[in-house]
Amino acid sequence: MKFFIIKFLYCFGKIINYKKKQNLRIIMMHNLNKNNFKTLEKNLIFLKKKYNFINPRDINHKLPNKNNILLTFDDGFKNNFIFAKKVLKKINVKAVFFILTDFVASKRKMDKIEILRNIFPQKKNLNLIKHEPMTWSNLNELLNMGHMIGIHGKSHKRLSSIRNSKELKNEIISPKRIVKKKLSLDCNYFAFPFGTCGSINKKSMRLIKLNYKYIFSGIRGDNKKIKKKQLFFRDNIDDSYDRKIIDFFINGYGDFLYRKARNQILTMFSRN
Repeated sequence: MKFFIIKFLYCFGKIINYKKKQNLRIIMMHNLNKNNFKTLEKNLIFLKKKYNFINPRDINHKLPNKNNILLTFDDGFKNNFIFAKKVLKKINVKAVFFILTDFVASKRKMDKIEILRNIFPQKKNLNLIKHEPMTWSNLNELLNMGHMIGIHGKSHKRLSSIRNSKELKNEIISPKRIVKKKLSLDCNYFAFPFGTCGSINKKSMRLIKLNYKYIFSGIRGDNKKIKKKQLFFRDNIDDSYDRKIIDFFINGYGDFLYRKARNQILTMFSRN
C-alpha cells in the first residue's frame, strides 16, 4: 500500500510537471542482495543520466551544479565490497562505506551474531552468510579504488541509550583510533547508528561533533547550502526499489513528511 501511494504521488507530480532542483541528495544503502546487483546497477546508471555523482572527498567543496548525489553504505557488509568491485568500479561511482569496527574485527560466530542483533533488533533469525562483514583487507582495497571509509560506531549501539560516559566515548571515539591504526586513515565521516532523532542525544552529538568533521543522519532531505556544512540528511534506498520509487525520494517529493525530524536534529546540532 505504501509503495502504491508513492507511485501515485510520483505519477501525479509528473503530470503537473512538478520539479524541484536538489542541491545534494545522499543515498543510504545497507545490506545488498546479490540477486539485485543488476537491477541496482541499471538504477544507478539511470540516476547518472540525471544527476552528478560526487566524490566523497568533494562533499564540502563548491559543487559544480544542481542535482548532485553522494552514495553511502552502512554497517560494512561484505556484499557492499563485492558490489563496489563488480559494479561501482565499472560505472565509475565513488562512495562512503560506514563501518562498525567490532564487526570488521569479529572472528567468532557469536561475536558477529551479537553485532547483527544490534543492527537488526527486530529480527529473530539472522543469516550470517547473507550478513558477512568486510575485512580490513577489503576496506584497504576500497580506499585504493578511490572510495572513502566512515565510522558507524563501534558495535551499532543506540547512542541515546548509553548512560555511561566511558562506554559512550568508546562507542564513538575508539573506532577513529582503530581505523587510523589499521588503515592509516584519519577518518572524519561519522554516521550515527539508526540515524533517527531518537537514536541520538545532545551528549552523543557533542562527542561526534568534537571528533568528526562530517555527521550523517538517516533522515530524508536535501542538503542545501553545502558549503562548510557538517550535518547531512540521507535517503534510505533499498536495493529492491524500482526507478519510480527511487526517483520519488531523490526528487524530494516526500521531504515534507520529514520536516519535523530535520528541524529537531538541526536544533540538537546547533545547540552543541
